[in-house]
This record gives sequence, structure tokens and C-alpha cells, in this order.
Amino acid sequence: MIGRMRVLSSLKVVEEADKVARLIIETYLAPNKTFRDAWDMVENHAVDPLRGFSEACREELRRLGAF
Repeated sequence: MIGRMRVLSSLKVVEEADKVARLIIETYLAPNKTFRDAWDMVENHAVDPLRGFSEACREELRRLGAF
């Protein structure tokens, strides 16, 4: 999917998609978290892996006049 984005999307969207892909791999390789650890991350707003990507996509759609 990121390969397709490289052809169709802006550089910012691709960069943000790459960040998400790296985060997924890093998370998979990291030690397991307890449910309490995960809850604390949510409560502290430390978990929002798609924020930068979604903001880049929204900006691109605005530039293209999609909304």
C-alpha cells in the first residue's frame, strides 16, 4: 500500500505512512506490555499512531479540493 502511495500521494503522506509502518514493526519487536501499561499510554495520550498520517492525508485532500 505504501508503494502505491509513493506514486499517487504527496511526499508528506508517504513519509507519515513510513513512520506508521516503522512503528508497527518496532512495537511488534518490543517487549510485551501489561494491560495497565497500555491503559496508561492511552490515558496519557501517548498512543495515536495514525495522527500524523491522517493529518497529512486530510491536508492533501484539502489541497486537491476533495473537501
